[in-house]
Amino acid sequence: MSEHQSSLSSSFYSNLDTILQSVLGDDILLAVNHAVNSYVETVNKCQINYADVQDDDIKNQLEDDNKMMLIARSRNDFVEYCKCATLSIESVLRYFKDINKNNYEAFFDNNNFPYKSKYIELKFWFDFMNENRMSQEYWDLECILRLRDATSHRKLGLADVEQMIREFNNRNAVIRDKTILFYKNRNFEKVKNRTEWLIKKTLVNLQILR
Repeated sequence: MSEHQSSLSSSFYSNLDTILQSVLGDDILLAVNHAVNSYVETVNKCQINYADVQDDDIKNQLEDDNKMMLIARSRNDFVEYCKCATLSIESVLRYFKDINKNNYEAFFDNNNFPYKSKYIELKFWFDFMNENRMSQEYWDLECILRLRDATSHRKLGLADVEQMIREFNNRNAVIRDKTILFYKNRNFEKVKNRTEWLIKKTLVNLQILR
């Protein structure tokens, strides 16, 4: 932007403030500005900074996923926010598993799991990183994945999220109840923090983070 264009832009917003102040009055304009600033700050808290990722392809994909998370956050759509976070979580878990293919196969065989899934990849990640698989971090990440799956594989016409979670996890009461509570709390920042924690710890392990 040129100096002239910058000056015009500044003049425009200054005049707009004057007009709004005249139309709305000081108190209402102040309340509106406060609401807008609070809203922007709330959304920005869910921004994940991937500037230190060395691999451009991985960085671009993670940044695109995060943009979708921010759009969902701006609409206050917690389910969609978790779905977008899951895109990054699943891709990183899959990439981590592929890099450690032999270790993953041994982990799968030794634990006698009936089939491979993203949940097994998550368990493998925690064991490989020597993290506690019963920690709050683990349960939160599993809840994000479960919530995404429950709401993506719902029966046609079923709109109640809690009922979707019950039906999807009907054979495991512990996971079902944890996922329902996680949904009820609707903690966007927790989803952001858990997603960022897993991704950046993985990239550091794989030496992809500066």
